[in-house]
Amino acid sequence: MPLALVSKILLLSRILLLALAYFVAGRLALLLAIPPGFATAIFPPLGVSLAAVLLWGNSLLLGVFIGSVILNVSIAIMGVGHFEMAMFFTASEIALGSSLAAWVGASLIRKFVGFPNALMDEWSIFFFFLFGGPVASIVSATIGVGALCLNGVIPLSHIIYSWVTWWTGDTIGVLIATPFVFILFAVPRKLWRDRSKTVGIPLLISCALIVVIFINTSQSEEQKIQRSVQSSANELSETLFSGLAKHIAVLTPLKGLFVASEEVTPEDFRLFTAELLAATNGISVLSWNQNVGHTDRSVFEKNMIDEGYKNFSIKEYGPNHQLVTAPHRERYVVVTYVEPYAKNGSAQGFDILSDEVRHQALLYSNSTGLPSMTAPLHLVQAKSTELSYVIYMPVYKTLDAPKTRDLRDQLLRGYVTAIVKVGTQIEVLHEKFPKENFVIRLQDITDEENVQDVYSEGFNEASSLSRSHMIQVRKKIAGRDLLLSILPTEKFIDKQLSATSWYVLVGGLLFCSFLGGFLLLFTGRAQYVASLVERRTLELESILNGAVEAIIIINQIGEIERANPAACRLFKMRENELLGLNSISIIPLLHDLLFTPEGDYNQTINSSVWKARETTGICSDKTKLPLEIGVSGVDLPDRRIYTCLIHDVTARKKVDKLKDEFVSTVSHELRTPLTSITGALGLLVGGAVPNLPIKALDLLVIAKNNAERLGRLVNDILDIEKLEFGKLQLDITDCDANELMRQSIEQNTGYAVKYGVHLALNNSEISNLKITLLVDPDRFLQVMSNLISNAIKFSQMDGVVTVYAKVDGDQITFYVEDEGAGIPEEFRSKIFQKFAQADSSDTRKRDGTGLGLSISRVIVERMGGTLDYTTEINKGTVFFFSIPIEEVSVK
Repeated sequence: MPLALVSKILLLSRILLLALAYFVAGRLALLLAIPPGFATAIFPPLGVSLAAVLLWGNSLLLGVFIGSVILNVSIAIMGVGHFEMAMFFTASEIALGSSLAAWVGASLIRKFVGFPNALMDEWSIFFFFLFGGPVASIVSATIGVGALCLNGVIPLSHIIYSWVTWWTGDTIGVLIATPFVFILFAVPRKLWRDRSKTVGIPLLISCALIVVIFINTSQSEEQKIQRSVQSSANELSETLFSGLAKHIAVLTPLKGLFVASEEVTPEDFRLFTAELLAATNGISVLSWNQNVGHTDRSVFEKNMIDEGYKNFSIKEYGPNHQLVTAPHRERYVVVTYVEPYAKNGSAQGFDILSDEVRHQALLYSNSTGLPSMTAPLHLVQAKSTELSYVIYMPVYKTLDAPKTRDLRDQLLRGYVTAIVKVGTQIEVLHEKFPKENFVIRLQDITDEENVQDVYSEGFNEASSLSRSHMIQVRKKIAGRDLLLSILPTEKFIDKQLSATSWYVLVGGLLFCSFLGGFLLLFTGRAQYVASLVERRTLELESILNGAVEAIIIINQIGEIERANPAACRLFKMRENELLGLNSISIIPLLHDLLFTPEGDYNQTINSSVWKARETTGICSDKTKLPLEIGVSGVDLPDRRIYTCLIHDVTARKKVDKLKDEFVSTVSHELRTPLTSITGALGLLVGGAVPNLPIKALDLLVIAKNNAERLGRLVNDILDIEKLEFGKLQLDITDCDANELMRQSIEQNTGYAVKYGVHLALNNSEISNLKITLLVDPDRFLQVMSNLISNAIKFSQMDGVVTVYAKVDGDQITFYVEDEGAGIPEEFRSKIFQKFAQADSSDTRKRDGTGLGLSISRVIVERMGGTLDYTTEINKGTVFFFSIPIEEVSVK
């Protein structure tokens, strides 16, 4: 299969899988939707989309678009129960916003954060989630809510609430979902695979806990709403059904009228019912329906005409639903009197036995002797399509209802009747239970195969949320089974809701988001430290193994834990022979480090350091090596280890021996004849041999000066050697500072005269003090002579060199100041080195060795002081050194 085709198939697969993941994630998010509607505090699809676009490129934006369209169309169908083309266009607009949001977030992250990115530092994590979450969600929320508003899905008044909800859900979705996708697919795989345990599992558990808490809180809220709906529904149904029962009870006094009187005139009926109608809310019509046998029909009709009802006759519905004269029957139940007559007079004369619905109700009354109620029907006299109930109460010739049906048929006089218009009754009910809070449906379910809706205004248009809180109450009244269904409106539900569920979910998910960020930072730092430790370990391994010097690492009981190749070569052992070996067996001196004088392990050393101790080592062949070791100790959390640096000083010992021989040779074999030569030349120059030619005398002076210079060089070299090898012994004694300064001037006065320089002593600041110093007086004067002679040599003719001292706390500082050319700044780092000269020609011009300052600094430091200088080009230099004061008093 061609590679290009494989790439296209792979891309298509990723697009389709992303669309599926978008849809599934969106449907799962709806499980956390907070009513009313489908608002959710977390919407992971944007986080999934952002991660996919970052990982596999902008081509996957098509998958975002497809998944969003399918998801939003499905949500719309859930709301109304069927598909409309407008849903597709609205869903496409929302999908465009989601795709743009993913693109904006990915673009900002690539530009300002960089991707691929392991998200290991706080700034990368912060800006990644800032651009991918809050910033990108502005795009999706704005376009999505705008599309819903423009297409009439949400009113303009809800736009702010919807935008905030949308933005919050998308933001939290990015903060939580993106890390999960990266854990599954991002590189480097080792890092993200490790994060599945350190980030993924804790984040998943915390999200699950928040979801459980949210579900419990939502269930509590739901129960609260259901209790409120149930309470209102109970009150509403009680009001409706008790109202119907009261309407039946109203017929009792009307029945009494006919039981008490043989003849009830139309006027009597009008007056009596007027009071009942005025006192009763809900009954629209009261009537008297007289039982008339066929033999009495003509007399009955004549009597009604005589009472003023012209053209009265017993009627029924004809084929065209018009009232026509009723045909011959064995008996009739005729609407005789009806009030209010003006609106209902057209029903007078109607034979209710001619109507099957009314007839069934009368049969129930005849069989039980109780009031009955018809199925919902349209009134004869009504012009509207409103359904009504007709209640019949049988009236007998006796006060009490006869016990048997035959007697009831024989003694039946007729029926007092009440008509209840259900719509009007429920409209009255809505005064107490407003339509904005409740939707009501009343059904007659007496015939289960032919259920009739008595009243259902707005019920079929109610939302699924309202239907989920439906309360149904079943009641049997006057032979009819009634079912009352009560739906709370979304507005009513909204009033019952508190923000607790929202706060729990949003707050909890924000906590999970911050937890995810913290865990990413923590694991990133841990990974960085681990990689750094690994790198440093490799570096140390390389250094340890490549070191020329022998290195061993021992524990606190002296066992060797590590040894580098140089140590193996030094002690002539393989590494496995050294490891675990007690170090005292090859370096006995380590016993003093590891054990106290009493022989116990040393527990008091925390970070011991031995600097350059000389000792003897023992090789595997029992030969002994002169060694120099340095030991440093480190306290680890659980134990102490020591690093021992071992230097084989065999070669150095040989060099030291050669140096000792050289010093001895210089001291005895070179300096003795040199002293004799200098003395002889001095005698010749001093006139021991008279009448020497002037030219010969000049040559002798040159020879004498160079011999003296050579002698000074030999002495300086000997001093340097003694200082470097610690063989220079200082004769420390109590000395007076003023006396030392005076002697320094005396020793160098002749030298100053030789160079035409004035040497001045200014001890005004200490002349009245007796200052005692602990110094070697000869070495002190050597230092002063070196400093003064340098100042003289580098001064101009007739220049001045000033010597003075100042007391500063517990120290005294001696100064030698000249008026020479100064010392270049670039020479400061070299001036105290051996054989250092600012200009190589100075060695010849100034008659110096370049060792004086180096020797002086070491001597001053050995006496507990410091030596330094300040200089200014073409103005002069001041050398100074400080010595601790032993005692000071006023003279």
